[in-house]
Formats: sequence, structure tokens, C-alpha cells
Amino acid sequence: MKLKKLKAMMESMEIDAMLITYANNIYYLSGFKGTAGTLFVTGEQTYLITDFRYITQAKEQAAECEIIDIAAGAPSIYQELVKKHNIKSVGFERDHITYTEFVKYSELFKGMKLLATEGMVEQMRIVKTANELEYIEKACDIADEAFECVFTKIKAGMSELEIAAMLEYEMKRRGATGTSFETIVASGVRSAMPHGTAGTKLLEKGDFAVMDFGCIYAGYCSDITRTVAIGSVSDKQRDVYEKLLDVQSACLGKVSAGTECKEVDRYSRNMLGQWELDSFFGHSLGHGVGLDIHESPNLSPNSPYLLEKNMVVTVEPGVYIEGEFGIRIEDTVAVTENGARRLTKSSKELKICN
Repeated sequence: MKLKKLKAMMESMEIDAMLITYANNIYYLSGFKGTAGTLFVTGEQTYLITDFRYITQAKEQAAECEIIDIAAGAPSIYQELVKKHNIKSVGFERDHITYTEFVKYSELFKGMKLLATEGMVEQMRIVKTANELEYIEKACDIADEAFECVFTKIKAGMSELEIAAMLEYEMKRRGATGTSFETIVASGVRSAMPHGTAGTKLLEKGDFAVMDFGCIYAGYCSDITRTVAIGSVSDKQRDVYEKLLDVQSACLGKVSAGTECKEVDRYSRNMLGQWELDSFFGHSLGHGVGLDIHESPNLSPNSPYLLEKNMVVTVEPGVYIEGEFGIRIEDTVAVTENGARRLTKSSKELKICN
């Protein structure tokens, strides 16, 4: 069905053949998870071109594709396919190739139209299937469980790197194949850095610690942020945290099929503005999650998207006061016709560690 949809898009754009080179798009279309391969999609047949290391794997995973061993040499392989299918134009994924690769394709397909395409497969990936939702929810469950386990062990004197390592270990121990992105643990004044990846700083009493992390399960990502306090919190810290939690909860209530993404983002800023906290929130409210940790649609001020049923997005408002502290609260959610279904379910009440 996915390949059939892609071929229909190719036909409408007058593309005879399409080169798919981005690994996540290859996996989405074919099921092949090897690290070396190219899909060559024509109107009649789809070919998965890979090398000796992955031939057996390709045969097992890419049932809809004809498997070709690259050992014969790229020029001759593509020349034969071009001739066999009378190819006059070839599309390629412009966002996923280097200039060197473009030069190579220009030589391979000399005399044909080379057409740069943007986001063809990514657009297909925006609305998730039932299986995809199941995989993302499992990745979220793993992240939730890791947080609940690690939270009980956090204490002053531990380093940010140690907390990050614990989170990553607990996720892998529960079946994750990797992390969705470099784990963020930022404490004290560093918590005001939205992407403050874990460092050698030691947690101190009175710190907020922002933990933004996620894992990969069956190729699909999760994303969650929880902010905890170390030892104690000031009245200001508690007040800002509770206000931000109100904003995040209210924004979850705005996520539903048919709503403009930019409208949800605008709502978060207006709400923060009531407490003069909007100037401390500089990133978009959220982003799509799937095979990539950041994909469409974005919940941002200029997003062109309408939310649709079975999209998966994050809702992650933050307040970052330079020189003092930062807070972010984030859930991954599935869009339904009646609202947002939380896929990350761990508690968001302010937790104070020892």
C-alpha cells in the first residue's frame, strides 16, 4: 500500500523512477533495516540494491522488493534498470544526499532528467498506522518506566552524566535498541539551557534538573521531559513549575483533529503571557514523532498543518530564566478526534529528590 501510494505520487509528478536513499524512508517503504541500501522504485517494480552483508536480511525483510547485489557495479545495474523500464526521469531525495552523491547520480543517469523532490515519503509518514502507534506507545512506556526507576535514585552529589547513563541503561534493559537523541540532563543554572546535554556538573540542593530523553523501539521514537527538584525548592521555583504544568495540561486539551497546529502553539504563549513568562519560552511548543525524533507536523507559530487523527506530536512548553533555572514538561501524545491521548504517562507533579 505504501509503495502503491508513492508510485501514484511519482506518476502525478511525471517521475519515471525514484531513488530512496534515506534509511528511515527505506525502512518505512520496504521493511529493510540494514545500514547500506538504496530503493529504486519504478512504476512496475521496486528494487532494493544492497551489498553482500545484507542480502539475506533484505530477502527476509523486504518481501515486496526484488533484491539486487551491488557487487555487479552501480553503473551497469542502473543502466540495465533504466533500459528495462524505459526510464527518462529520475527523482531523488534532495534533503538526504550530499553534493558528492548528486554528482555521482548525475553521471549514473546522464541524459535523463534528475528531479529533486522534497518530503515525499515524509508526508506519507505523518499520519501513523495502528502498528506504528503501537511501537511508539511501547517506546513511551519504556521511557516512562526508566524515569520512574531512576527518579528514586537521584540525589545531590550525582553528576548529570551519571543520571543520563542510568536513564539510557534502564531504557535498554527494557528492550530499547537505542536512544532517540542525545540525552539531556541539565541542572541548576544549566537547566535554563533548553538543549543542555548532560555534563560533569554535580546536582546540588535547590537545583532543578531537566531530563529530556527517549528511546527507539522497533525503529520508532519516544520523547519525554520531566523536571525534578533536588532537596528543596524556592517559592519562585514552585510557582513557575505549577504555572507551567497548568499551561502544558491546558495545551493537551487543545490538541485534537481539525485544530491548527499554530493555534495550539499560540495558546501556550498567550497563557504564559498572563504571568509575563512568555518571553522565557523561545522554542516551538512541539513536533511530530515517529521514525525520526523530529518530523512533521510542528506545533509552531508558523506551522501550516492541521492536526489529524493518528498524528503523533509532543507538547513541551518551557520556561528558561537565564542565570536562575529552567523548567520543561513534555509528553508525547497521539491525536484523536476528541483530544490528545497521552503516550507518556508518568507523573508530572513536582517531585523532590533527596
